[in-house]
Amino acid sequence: MIETINRAEFIDMLANDHNLSKTEAKEMYEKFISTHKRALLSGKRVLVGDLYRVQGVVRKGGKRRNPRTGEQVEVADRARIKLIAGTAFEQELTEAIVK
Repeated sequence: MIETINRAEFIDMLANDHNLSKTEAKEMYEKFISTHKRALLSGKRVLVGDLYRVQGVVRKGGKRRNPRTGEQVEVADRARIKLIAGTAFEQELTEAIVK
């Protein structure tokens, strides 16, 4: 099972790995997140080195079937996040977690 780290644990990891105070690490984290968010909201694709690329995409609406009732319902267009791992990182990740 894959362990999940929360925001505070990530900030601690960032501080420890890069000799930062927790305050500096928290500021760096918040700046990174806000920059990501601002870029995505403006319709840009964000490339993070060889790690991943992320972009907002539109999932088209239309008629869908309610699985409970079988009734046809109209669904509006919705925004979604599409994240694609870089090829080298995906290979690294596969080697690390597939045993």
